[in-house]
Amino acid sequence: MDAHFLELFGKMLIQAAKSQRQMDQLSNWLRQGFDAANIQGLGDYFQQIYGLADIPEDSAQYTQLFQNAQADFLTAYGEFAGLLGLVPEKKYAALLKDFESLKKKYKAQEKTIAKLTAKLDKEDYPVGDLTNQLTDIIEKQKGEFAKTVKSLSTLFDSSKKK
Repeated sequence: MDAHFLELFGKMLIQAAKSQRQMDQLSNWLRQGFDAANIQGLGDYFQQIYGLADIPEDSAQYTQLFQNAQADFLTAYGEFAGLLGLVPEKKYAALLKDFESLKKKYKAQEKTIAKLTAKLDKEDYPVGDLTNQLTDIIEKQKGEFAKTVKSLSTLFDSSKKK
């Protein structure tokens, strides 16, 4: 894990432990893109730890380094949150939506299967008989394949002896 992230996150947790207000500010700071003006100290810590403090903020180099540092921080933050068993709200909402969709699809498929099974039974094609017939066909094909392989091996064995 990124050492800069751990150092910065450690300082953030110490700051956050001082009051709930600071925790709210921390959330705002993360949501608003790491703006140094949002929380006194954390933006400064971020700039110092990621080597941005001595670079003029209006330079192209600062912008590029800041974007890289921000991406590294967010990646490490996601990994750290994952270790704690936390899931981002957007990801949770997307998974919940997928789950609900799959649940509806599952129920619809259950109904369809029940209808088709009832229809097969009603039309005198019991599902068990159909399954047995398919099993018999597979067994016959397996036997024929075994005979073919045996014949081919015999053929190749006899051609090697000549």
